[in-house]
Amino acid sequence: MVQASEPLNEIKIFGGAISVPLPSRLQDVSDFRPVPDHQEIFTDAARDQSLIVEVVVRASGSGMVGVHQAGHHSPPTAHAHCPAQEFQDQPDEDAAGFFFKDLADVGQAVSSRLDSVQGLGSRDVPHLPPSLYVSLAAGQHTVAKSGAASEALAIQVLLADIRIPAHGSDLLISLHTRSSSLGAQESETEAPLQGPELFKSILKGLKILDWGLFGQ
Repeated sequence: MVQASEPLNEIKIFGGAISVPLPSRLQDVSDFRPVPDHQEIFTDAARDQSLIVEVVVRASGSGMVGVHQAGHHSPPTAHAHCPAQEFQDQPDEDAAGFFFKDLADVGQAVSSRLDSVQGLGSRDVPHLPPSLYVSLAAGQHTVAKSGAASEALAIQVLLADIRIPAHGSDLLISLHTRSSSLGAQESETEAPLQGPELFKSILKGLKILDWGLFGQ
């Protein structure tokens, strides 16, 4: 029997400022615990998969308004971010890789492997202005399993960085999927999209409806 891909529903986040297509199995984490205002987090506990959408605003001197959260399995907690100057100095083509590595550090990954970084075009993000630089980093983070320091989990990480220089901000979208869950048994009639396919669909449907979200 041929499985149909799961449907995606348009969800509005950040008070309606952004819309993004998501499968219903990804539950809004704010329904059961507090989430910082600059983040939207969705999770599928059954598949060990989570999606984090984060606004990072470039601040002067003391740091950035906006911090990463660890996206692996246990409820993430806020961490201090990289220095503002280090963030601001990143060339566009290096930004996604920089945030990928920074996310590994913040998540206290045992190790990380950056497999690729590529720029995305209007075909990939058709609803964003073509003047914005968008790039995608793909790789793997290895994290310690909760309660078992000697065991490690491999996490497939896809991270898109959307640079918004006019507002001194970046929009980060990252999808985290436990590698061993990628081939998990699924419904006979509706198969969840694999990480890269799901992430591609999310970016293709991403819309920014209110640019005021990123400040003046």
